[in-house]
Amino acid sequence: MDTKIILETPRLVLRWIIPEDGQNMYELNEDWEVLKYTGDKRFENIKAAIDFYTAYHENTYVRWGYGRFATIEKHSGDIIGWCGLKYHPDEDEVDLGFRFHQKFWNKGYGTESSMACLEYGRDTLNLKRVVANAMRPNIGSIRVLEKCGFTFEKEIIYDEKEWLRYGKIL
Repeated sequence: MDTKIILETPRLVLRWIIPEDGQNMYELNEDWEVLKYTGDKRFENIKAAIDFYTAYHENTYVRWGYGRFATIEKHSGDIIGWCGLKYHPDEDEVDLGFRFHQKFWNKGYGTESSMACLEYGRDTLNLKRVVANAMRPNIGSIRVLEKCGFTFEKEIIYDEKEWLRYGKIL
C-alpha cells in the first residue's frame, strides 16, 4: 500500500497511515494515559488495528483525499503517533486531531505537526475553517490548540462526555 508522504517539517514526516502501522497504532491505543481524553476505545487486538487502517485508506484517503497521518520523527525514524485533518460529512466540518506516544509528549511535536496540517489545509485543500475538540481536563491538547491560533467557541456533549470546541479561520 502507498506510504504517500504528505508533509515534512524540520523534525517530522507526515504520511498516510498504512496497515503495517497497525502494531504501532495498537500500542498507542493500549496506553490509558494516551487514550483517556479521546473518547475512543482500545483496539481489541493488533489485527483489529490493522483492519481499521486497511479500511481507513478507502474510507478516508481515497474518499476525501486527506485524513490523519502517521507522524514520524526524522532523526530516529520512529512513528510517534498521528496528526491530521478529518472531514465529518454529517457536520460538514473538518477537525484537527493528534495523538502521540507518551515518550514524545512535551517536545513541541503536537504544535509542529498541527501547524503543518493547518497550512496544508489552507494551502492545498483550500479549507477556510477547521475545528478541534478537547476534553476540559486535557490541558496539554488545549495548549497546543491555543499555540496554533484556535479560539474557544463552545461546550459540546459528544458520546455523553463534555468537550470544548475550538475553531480557527485559515
